[in-house]
Amino acid sequence: MSLEPYAPQEAVTDFLEDQKEGQAKNTVQNYKYALRPFVDFCHENQIENLNDLTGRRLKEFKTWRGKQVSLTTLRNQMWTLKKFMRFCQAIEAVPHGLPMKVESLVPQKDGNDSRDEFIEAEIADVILDYLEKYEYGSL
Repeated sequence: MSLEPYAPQEAVTDFLEDQKEGQAKNTVQNYKYALRPFVDFCHENQIENLNDLTGRRLKEFKTWRGKQVSLTTLRNQMWTLKKFMRFCQAIEAVPHGLPMKVESLVPQKDGNDSRDEFIEAEIADVILDYLEKYEYGSL
């Protein structure tokens, strides 16, 4: 399989356009936010063509990004990167198998993904009554 040159920013733009068809606007915005650091990393490391990406470069990205964000944020951004890499693989912009390499780099949960805080029953009832009366049918 021969790969055609594809710049990181161009690929992200095309990916986001593709996602607009089947995703909510907020989801596409989240993808954009999650992929911005990847584009920055590529720019800082002179990666001008996604064809040149390797598992080792993706590991460097994970390490670089992991120094800037929480583990939960890193996990979410790596999952978005995997989805993006699957898109790139489908259009022959990255070497075959690269999305699976991203998946192997996704950090494991550390138990901080959820909180141990509880709302007392009386407070929860007041909140639910309010929502039922004033915010009925809202998310």
